[in-house]
Amino acid sequence: MLNADDELVMKMKSKTNGPVLTFGVQHAADVTAKRNRHVALWLDQAFSLQTPLGRGSGRIADDGRHNLMNALAASAVATALKVRPELIADALRSAKPPKMRGEVLNFAGGFHGG
Repeated sequence: MLNADDELVMKMKSKTNGPVLTFGVQHAADVTAKRNRHVALWLDQAFSLQTPLGRGSGRIADDGRHNLMNALAASAVATALKVRPELIADALRSAKPPKMRGEVLNFAGGFHGG
């Protein structure tokens, strides 16, 4: 599994004789997320998951490009194991962040953490 959006990582492709699946959103990739609207993927985490095995309608609970990339990396692994894209998308939609993830804490002295 190689991140197609990372030029240095893609150079690793020449280091193996084995199969390689790529994932990403900025460059051509085997596993990717597409949108019909002109909203950044990481601002609204609903997308069409596209794999060599087909498509599925995905959504993830956590905001942020890094979370989308993690979801695509996991989707690439599932694709390599021949999991249908609809099942991958279902799993992404049902995944929940761990307890307290993203929770904002208000501390004495007026500062916040999270």
